[in-house]
Amino acid sequence: MRILGLFLLVVLMGNCDKLGLTTQPLSIKNHEIEKKLGDCNSKEGRCLDLKLKYPEIVDGNDDLRNSVNGIIKEFLINSMVMGAGGNDGNVVTIDTAIMELEEEFRDFIDDLDFPTPNWSIESTVDVTFSDSAYFAISMNNYSYTGGAHPNYSISKKIFDKETGQIIKLVDLVKDVSAIKKLVEINFRKEVKVPVPISLSESGFWFENDQFTLPENVGMTNDGLEFYYNPYEVAPYAQGAIEIVLPFSKIKKMLR
Repeated sequence: MRILGLFLLVVLMGNCDKLGLTTQPLSIKNHEIEKKLGDCNSKEGRCLDLKLKYPEIVDGNDDLRNSVNGIIKEFLINSMVMGAGGNDGNVVTIDTAIMELEEEFRDFIDDLDFPTPNWSIESTVDVTFSDSAYFAISMNNYSYTGGAHPNYSISKKIFDKETGQIIKLVDLVKDVSAIKKLVEINFRKEVKVPVPISLSESGFWFENDQFTLPENVGMTNDGLEFYYNPYEVAPYAQGAIEIVLPFSKIKKMLR
């Protein structure tokens, strides 16, 4: 394994705390790994390019550190586990996941008798927000293993800095229904479907044409982030849809 970057820094997310809370630093160790798997000298697509980039909390609250680091590790391992069965629990470290991936990829290409495109897996985790109360990350996965197009997805998490528990939207805002109305207004602007035109008839997948919030809600210095992954509410060609509600616009709606 070749470590491209491993260093210690203080994460200080935002000089101006959008929630009116005192910004708190955390010591973060950033890991950056690149590895070529398979026969990368071949011209027949027998190489897999693996890139991992992620933070590791190294001090502070034990509950927060264990929760965040554990979720990041699980995300990275799952991004490398190939096959329909997923991780069966036997892969418990990132190093082991890399070795398992290389073995599975070699087994796969050994069974091929025709050229294929090179494969690529890139998983990155970014800290998007940190203050005295909340810590937020965005976990991004891109993969291409042949086929018509690559696949990509993002998972966002917000943590309570004191307990390490994952924060849900209902814990952040007083009225989820009011927030949903704001997100829908901005969603329609983004995809250019004005009221009263039906979202479902415009090609979006909302059951009974009832607008729903995405699975992923994140937090940045700019505001609350609502992220629809490809295939979540529309075909792949639509791409991801991201809506940000600035804290300045929803300040009175926050708990």
